[in-house]
Amino acid sequence: MPRQIPLSDYALAWLGRLVRVIDNPYVFVRVETGRQWRDPYGPFQKGCATAGLDWVRGFHDLRHFRAPQ
Repeated sequence: MPRQIPLSDYALAWLGRLVRVIDNPYVFVRVETGRQWRDPYGPFQKGCATAGLDWVRGFHDLRHFRAPQ
């Protein structure tokens, strides 16, 4: 059974800032090709480094940062 978790207004605002590729169902998309990132880890790590988030090792670390336990 699918689990649904509502997003906060803050999360929705950040998701709204992502570059959208029309008629593409993927969240992580290569803007140059319109195809999905098979492994978004590299771009994610680059973004974390740019933002100074040296404590982030992966996507799940962000869950621990903003979500209640």
